[in-house]
Amino acid sequence: MTISTVIVGLYVVLLFVISWASRKLTTGKSENYVLAGLTLAALWAADVSTACNLLLSSGTLFSQDIYKRFINPNVTDERYTFITKVAIVVMGLMTFIFALTISGIIATLMQGLSLMEAFAVIVLMTLFAPKYCSRIGAFYTLVAAVVTLLIWNFVPAVRIVPHVIYLEWIVCSITFGVCTSISKQAIATDEALEGKSVEEGMVNSLN
Repeated sequence: MTISTVIVGLYVVLLFVISWASRKLTTGKSENYVLAGLTLAALWAADVSTACNLLLSSGTLFSQDIYKRFINPNVTDERYTFITKVAIVVMGLMTFIFALTISGIIATLMQGLSLMEAFAVIVLMTLFAPKYCSRIGAFYTLVAAVVTLLIWNFVPAVRIVPHVIYLEWIVCSITFGVCTSISKQAIATDEALEGKSVEEGMVNSLN
């Protein structure tokens, strides 16, 4: 990751140095292309570094939280590494395709950020009403957020509110409430952990 970032940065600097030398020879004028090249190289290096971290995180999340947990719990280290690499390549290709086909990047980012409403509901309920929280409620709230976003994009008839973020609030709140009323396994609160060891508290909080 660091090597690729350095290579990209040096490549950009080289391009601007060549452009500066070419303009100097042809017109006799000398703008500060080197400084501009260094600035752009720094910005580009930051972008590449961020993109690499996001791809690595996404690949690890898939292989650890989805593949290893639900598909193959007894996966070997070699297989785990291979699945992570495949996930990174696939997600990188998907990102590249999205970048070529999506016309309004700001609108797309706003729709993606609407998924944070699920996390907002979970965090707020965990902080202020933990006895009503459960793992099932949190899981299905996240699923409902993703499904709502997909339906918003492919079924225009559901667009009864100005933006998908408002629909996310409604759906996630209802989903969390329904799952809470059904589930009988609430997370452990501070009162429930009193008088118990740290290890027991951590185990109970995962139930």
